[in-house]
Amino acid sequence: MFGLLFLLPRLMLPSSVTALMGASSQEPATEGLSFPLVYWEASLSHGTGRHPGHGKAPWPTAACETQDSTWCGYSQHSLDAMRITAAYNRADGVHLLTDVARVQNNSHFRNELERAGIEVVNRAPFKRAGSRASQYFAMHLREGQKHPAEMESRFCEFADLAKARGWEGVLTLDTDEVLFSNANDLLRHFTEDVLTPCDECSQVVRWRRAALDRFCDAFVTYWGHTKEERKQLGTLAQPNPEENKSFNDMTFLAIFLKSGRYGAVTQRANATLLSPFYPSTWLGGFGLEKVFGSHVCAGKDSGPMAKLQRAMKQHHSSIRYTATSQGSLPRPYSVSSGEPLAILHFLGAPCKNRMLHRVFAHHYSRLGPSNTGSALQREKGGGKAARGGRQVGIL
Repeated sequence: MFGLLFLLPRLMLPSSVTALMGASSQEPATEGLSFPLVYWEASLSHGTGRHPGHGKAPWPTAACETQDSTWCGYSQHSLDAMRITAAYNRADGVHLLTDVARVQNNSHFRNELERAGIEVVNRAPFKRAGSRASQYFAMHLREGQKHPAEMESRFCEFADLAKARGWEGVLTLDTDEVLFSNANDLLRHFTEDVLTPCDECSQVVRWRRAALDRFCDAFVTYWGHTKEERKQLGTLAQPNPEENKSFNDMTFLAIFLKSGRYGAVTQRANATLLSPFYPSTWLGGFGLEKVFGSHVCAGKDSGPMAKLQRAMKQHHSSIRYTATSQGSLPRPYSVSSGEPLAILHFLGAPCKNRMLHRVFAHHYSRLGPSNTGSALQREKGGGKAARGGRQVGIL
């Protein structure tokens, strides 16, 4: 899920998106805020979804590094995203908060994370009995909510991790969010408590630790409100989470920021990135296919190979990947404006399960194992295992 984010330069946005949101009477700090980056991934024990293997964490394999299939795309997408992000942010610390057994039991996954300089952090201490994460989880289930409970309780895991490490700030990321830039260079100078591309963009947020801690507490507090109170608070989000038991982290971020019910925070939505390298804005609430059209990721995960090939061509007609110097990693640029795109959100199953893996293989294969080629092999039969098949070009 951790994103409805896209960066695009100087577009005309609705005032509801471009406005600075929710400034409080608190004076922002005068100094910039340095921060590490944290991804989160887990086997979901509650909730339902549509993409292959939902309820199970992706399981990267060496064979899937060069295989083109829905299963391999799903299995590799989070590793692909983290490897690209880490290439630009390794010095600031990139972490994966997950069930450590997943990594211990998968030598390929473990080795690739180590090569990328990504620190694996065990979730267990932050969701043990009596923790805020476990308290929220129980409340969420009691209320019969449809959304996976861990997608909300993870913010308590983030908060307790930040407290344990003594971090004053942290950038939390979903595993379909990819940074093609150094996040601290882009965002360090912003002093707000919460920096996010839109009110409901919980998938990528730069937090001050105190605000993240309060966000966790607010989750727990929310279920102590009366049903009428919750329904009223729900009018601050779309759709109202009380109407169909659709409460989730995205709608609650809007409630947290807009209501003032959980303490004052300073916030900036659609922050202009003032870095001289990325004079862009955050286009909040949109993913690739909503910005460039549904053709960018293809309509269905399991569509014919010809359709996916056409989708890749459309993708590259909208976004070009260019290295700025010999030996440097390519960065994405908007074809129409020529401006750099510092962050891409591969929103939705088609983008996540096929497009991201193809982009990685074509442009960033040197970040993977030494035998990763720039072309993927088409898998025959659509099963989970990589079983050979003829070579197909990315484009």
